[in-house]
Amino acid sequence: MHNNIHMKQNSLILFAIALLFGSCNFTDRTDKKTENTNDKDNDIVLQIFTELPDAIDGCACLFAEDNKAFKKGEYLYADNMQTVGFVKIDGEMLQVTLDESDNSSDVEIQTTGKNEDIEVKLDIRKSDQLDYQGSYFGTLEVKTTDGRKYKKTIFGECGC
Repeated sequence: MHNNIHMKQNSLILFAIALLFGSCNFTDRTDKKTENTNDKDNDIVLQIFTELPDAIDGCACLFAEDNKAFKKGEYLYADNMQTVGFVKIDGEMLQVTLDESDNSSDVEIQTTGKNEDIEVKLDIRKSDQLDYQGSYFGTLEVKTTDGRKYKKTIFGECGC
């Protein structure tokens, strides 16, 4: 009987120690998650859009997060290959004026555009040519005047 009481006490002590260490470890993990979330608060969250703006009529560049999203028509960026580009931030479709485009190479294209609130930079490389359109991959960067930013690898097509 006396032995049984010691075993219960030892079990209780071990349980208390395990609980103490476990709760300390849980707090550390929670703090790290909160830290990461707070860092992300300064970043832009680009939203997908499935309907193209009226200005995208005819020739266009359309980009998504990856090939799967592209096939579903879930775009992060679209432009008319000449004057305007679009991204969606905080539920609002934002138009930028394309002000610089280096299309001197058929393999690599760099495009920038801006409005009073954001600046967009598209840096893409051709991965495949299909008739009058090409498949591209690269990076999309968006920066706001208040310091928020977004940078993502993208996939899409440009063509008429």
